[in-house]
Amino acid sequence: MPGQAAYGAGKAFVLSYTHSLAAELRGSGVTATALCPGPVHTRFGATAGFARNEAETALPSFMWSAR
Repeated sequence: MPGQAAYGAGKAFVLSYTHSLAAELRGSGVTATALCPGPVHTRFGATAGFARNEAETALPSFMWSAR
């Protein structure tokens, strides 16, 4: 994620941690789930100074195919 290294790294950590936790919990009856929603159109981008097309070009194309 160009220009968003900390955000991308944070999401990668959450996914990796959840996979590890789920493996440790296997067989206990407890599950671990990471919810990772796709892009959501809000005013956040405009407030942060990003144009909508900048967000769309920064993410993989499959993220926008379900519009």
